[in-house]
Amino acid sequence: MKTNLRKPFLLIGALGLIILGGGLLGYGFTHHPAQSSRPHVIVHSAKQATKRSTPTASSTKKQRVAFPAPKDMRQPIDWQQSSETKGYPDLNHVQNLSLLVNIRKKRVYVMSGNHPVYTMYASAGILSSNPNNEEPTSKTPTGNFTTGDKQEPLINNQQGYHFNIAFTNHNGTTLYFRTGPTNLSGDYNAKKNKDIGKKNVTDGSIWLTKADAQWLYQNLPDHTKVTIVLG
Repeated sequence: MKTNLRKPFLLIGALGLIILGGGLLGYGFTHHPAQSSRPHVIVHSAKQATKRSTPTASSTKKQRVAFPAPKDMRQPIDWQQSSETKGYPDLNHVQNLSLLVNIRKKRVYVMSGNHPVYTMYASAGILSSNPNNEEPTSKTPTGNFTTGDKQEPLINNQQGYHFNIAFTNHNGTTLYFRTGPTNLSGDYNAKKNKDIGKKNVTDGSIWLTKADAQWLYQNLPDHTKVTIVLG
């Protein structure tokens, strides 16, 4: 009697194809999610890169910090004396000369390019809070100016000022570097002059100590650039 061996072989072959097909089908499903996960990784890293490249508020503020006080700054402040105890620089030999006024720091820097060569105590325009902006406003406008006429003395609102150096911006606004106020007889108002380097109390002009104002008046070249920042 002959045994029919073809049926078992066909059965075994069919089962093998089913198992092999299921494995291939399963591999296809498990491999697909791995491919779809790549764009998510790329987007995430792009967000991180963007966050690192954006300047923060604190880093922006650090760029506005004034220069460190020189070791020669006079302490306590004397409104009649020079701001630094060392001698004044010769402005005829200062390259790229300009003046930088920092309102909040209450300082005027004599600049050679980007470097201060002398620092002066000052009092600028009164600061007022601004409800629509976190930055206060000052009666001293910020921006770029150029020095012009010099006047000695100058009377304004029943007060006198010595060693006045005018400086004007492109809008025609004119302010002055000057001493603190005197009376009409030329006597200094000591109480108001003591605010220099300590408070911003002016109507917009820049008050300097008596010695600094006189030195600047006698030595600053005409048409010197003046930059005013809030600080």
